[in-house]
Amino acid sequence: MKTKYKKESNAIVILILKWVIDGARNIIDAEYKLTPPGRVQAAIDNYMEQNNWLKHFIDECCEVDALNEEKSGELYQEYRNYCIRSGEYIHSPASFYSALESSGFTRRRTRECNLIVGLSLKSDFLD
Repeated sequence: MKTKYKKESNAIVILILKWVIDGARNIIDAEYKLTPPGRVQAAIDNYMEQNNWLKHFIDECCEVDALNEEKSGELYQEYRNYCIRSGEYIHSPASFYSALESSGFTRRRTRECNLIVGLSLKSDFLD
């Protein structure tokens, strides 16, 4: 009786080890990158979209164009106003400008002011 269980448990251990080794080979072949299932990726994308505070501000308050420029101080002030109006958390200027740069917008200095290149505030007169 003990021999039967011992053989079965050895077979189970061998199957588990094979499964682990095959999984390790697969992850190495994929260069240690896991591709999440479609439903998981869709949930991640939805979460990221809903929590992209900078995108929400830009979509509502800015015009995006490579030729547009906006004074950085005025842009940040409008961002603060937007947060107050919508009840959102106000990120620090450093976090705000870092997020802009991470999103592909650049800063340019002039003698008079600092500019953010690639967007401008929407005009109230155009609405």
